Amino acid sequence: MSRYTARRISRPLIAALGVTIVIGAAVYIHKHHKPKTVATNVPAVAQASKSSNAKPVEVKPIDVKPAPAKPTPVVVEKSPTNSGGLLDSTPNTGLVTQTPTAAMNTATGSRSIANAGSTTSAPTTQPDSHDPSNDTAVASVNDAPLIPDNSKGGNAFPVSADDLSRGRKEKDAGHLLTARELINNSLLSGQLSDGDAEAARSMLSELSQEMLFTRKQVPGDPYTDLYQIQNGDRLSRIADHHSIPWPLLLRINGMSDARRIQAGRSLKVINGPFHAVVNKSKFRLDLYLGNPGGPGSMFVRSFAVGLGRENSTPTGLWVVQQGNKAHPATYYSPRGEGVIAANDPKNPLGGYWMGITGLEGNAVGKSSYGIHGTIDPDSIGKQSSMGCIRLGHEDIAFLYDILVEGKSKVMIKD
Repeated sequence: MSRYTARRISRPLIAALGVTIVIGAAVYIHKHHKPKTVATNVPAVAQASKSSNAKPVEVKPIDVKPAPAKPTPVVVEKSPTNSGGLLDSTPNTGLVTQTPTAAMNTATGSRSIANAGSTTSAPTTQPDSHDPSNDTAVASVNDAPLIPDNSKGGNAFPVSADDLSRGRKEKDAGHLLTARELINNSLLSGQLSDGDAEAARSMLSELSQEMLFTRKQVPGDPYTDLYQIQNGDRLSRIADHHSIPWPLLLRINGMSDARRIQAGRSLKVINGPFHAVVNKSKFRLDLYLGNPGGPGSMFVRSFAVGLGRENSTPTGLWVVQQGNKAHPATYYSPRGEGVIAANDPKNPLGGYWMGITGLEGNAVGKSSYGIHGTIDPDSIGKQSSMGCIRLGHEDIAFLYDILVEGKSKVMIKD
């Protein structure tokens, strides 16, 4: 073979050999130098094991879900409340920020918050009211109320035969709230003898005088509050918000002039309204808070009354008529005697008149009856009126300051 021929053959072989070497090198590099893929969301312990002498750990990819969106806060306006169960309509600017996880208790209307984070409140302009939780250092453990919410009706515990005697002992020990609940439950049960019932009414009257009709504020009493007078307040406005007449505020706070009230001063208020039950066979008017007798009511005190001759006082449920209270009261005789001036000593109303309007029973449609005083004290305890309810002078003066127009109910029963 000539030198020229050998040179022609070797050149293709050299080229082929070079291509083979390049391809082999590329395959080798691709096989032995493949980039490592790092798994995301692999626990640190699992990755660390690759560089240790431990056996390799099989790591399964973690299913990563998008984080849930944060709930949008709901702004709920606080409802102004007080410890006696009545709302004071003074504007409340406090706001409570709650998450949508707050659950509403449909039975009570209260809102409970589960896992809602912190709750923030802005300053409020609501007047200060008495908070029984602040009185734990003062109140005796034995003085806690046994019926915290009388508006719901029913008794908090069954009435036992010795509740009256237990109530008397608690009263003597100075545990006023406990005593009142025990004695009141005994009276409302209807299980007491006439003598024991009279004793219960007497003790409850004494307790009411001390707990309701004086300046004394018993810690935890659901029927009373302390109200801090605000700029621009009027006594009548405060009384209306608590469903009592404004003269009662004067009486229990030892005040003589409704115009002389000072901002910042605390007034004791009673959470009304009061209601009355007239027992015709006993010639007795019983005063209650909460309801006109029955479950959920609190007996306050009794008054002797005179009623209509020949049983002419209609039974049924009545309400004190709006705009029909008068003191002194002018008498307009239905018997043709004309008009008798309020200051006339012959005026049979005794200076006081409260008209009542029938709502239920035999009282429906009747509106010419009333509760008033008398100039004939001997008629108390007898059937001698034209159908109205008479009280002695001191009793009608007291009751006039208790019953409120349009709200106080009067139950008349045989």
